[in-house]
Amino acid sequence: MRGPGATIATLILMLAIAAGAFALPKDAELGRMAADGPVTLSSTRAGSALLHGENIMPGDSVTGLVTLSNKGDRPGKLALTLDGLRDTPGLYGGRLSSVLRLRIDDLTSGGAPIDTTLSRATPLPLADLKGRQARTYKVTATFPDTGVPAGPGLGDNAQQGSSVEVAMTWHLTESDPVKPPPRPGTKPAAPVAVPTPVPAPFPSGRRPTLVTLRVPAQRVIRPRKLKALASCELRCKLKFSAKIDNAPKPGKKGRKAKKRRVIMGSKVIKKNSKKWFALKRVGKEKRYYLRLTKKALRKLKTQLHRKGRVGITVTVKMRSVAGNRTVRRRIVMRTYKKGERAKPAPLR
Repeated sequence: MRGPGATIATLILMLAIAAGAFALPKDAELGRMAADGPVTLSSTRAGSALLHGENIMPGDSVTGLVTLSNKGDRPGKLALTLDGLRDTPGLYGGRLSSVLRLRIDDLTSGGAPIDTTLSRATPLPLADLKGRQARTYKVTATFPDTGVPAGPGLGDNAQQGSSVEVAMTWHLTESDPVKPPPRPGTKPAAPVAVPTPVPAPFPSGRRPTLVTLRVPAQRVIRPRKLKALASCELRCKLKFSAKIDNAPKPGKKGRKAKKRRVIMGSKVIKKNSKKWFALKRVGKEKRYYLRLTKKALRKLKTQLHRKGRVGITVTVKMRSVAGNRTVRRRIVMRTYKKGERAKPAPLR
């Protein structure tokens, strides 16, 4: 917890598309830029945008989305350069560019993220962009928290009142430029192999999470509602649904467990199955109360009275500019005989 002299800095990241001229009419060429979050498109300069961050303190981060498209027919290599750095020192001479971390996540393909600093040499290779293809990137600028400073002008306090502005330019070049045919009687020159830095591969089978769902253990019959907590990595829309099953007991040793059977597969919660909720707070977990229908309450009471066990599966469908996801979470409710909860577990 920092006192009145806590570090507060200002960040402005300018994102722009570099214009390029190509000889052929349908070569790889960047199209119109789209932005979401704290990223706003500039009206004075075509293809540029600003990522705003005010009153940034140690441990804070600013996140924005940028969507780029290849309006040509040929594939191209997408790269990012950082230039035009304008760094204003703070009250104690600290520069924000020396500590600010920049992370680029590919939300479309789930590629390995790029984590760098503003002082790193560029260009940074991102990915191959096919003809007429679009990709969405999440740009995150983070002010690392190094702990409580030892003095007024030490540690994070050195950047108090500092600000930085840097231009982020996206380039798209041809993957396989057309080479002119060799002249008659001349021997073509041997190609020179130039190593191209490639980002580390993403773990096999893993995609960006985008949405998380948590359904804690709870009582639902008396409050007549089900509590669920959801969060998204970007602005999204959510739709909830639920179903009820018989929750069979696990099979004993040498015996096969009973098959799980759906008791009620639709209309378990009121109206929520047809309503989309807009989640605007990126990365923040939000609590939702899903009200149960009268029929669902009767089914739950009947199953608990007969078998003492019932299962509820909550499904959330998520829509966003980076793609769609479906996540399910299941809880099992059961009834206890008098004093059973207080009994110690049997020794084995």
